[in-house]
Amino acid sequence: MEITDVYLVYSDINDKIRLEEAETPPFFVHYYDMLSKEGKSKGYKLKSEFGARQDPFAAVYNKESVLKAYYSEDSKDIISDLIKDLNECS
Repeated sequence: MEITDVYLVYSDINDKIRLEEAETPPFFVHYYDMLSKEGKSKGYKLKSEFGARQDPFAAVYNKESVLKAYYSEDSKDIISDLIKDLNECS
């Protein structure tokens, strides 16, 4: 599984910090802050593509193909799940 991009939509800065500080392989990560005007627009667009409602939300891509989406509705800590999966892909 080849990962090219990781998208994280968040409203708590600590979610972004946890992913930034995690020791994962180098992927290109797009951060969408739901508390900023631009981030809110892009974040809602991405979340609507997946039917996600809550923050944080993450999506992992291989070029144009979605490999996996991480929903807050499904997990209590998607950041830990995401970091674990990213480390397993290296």
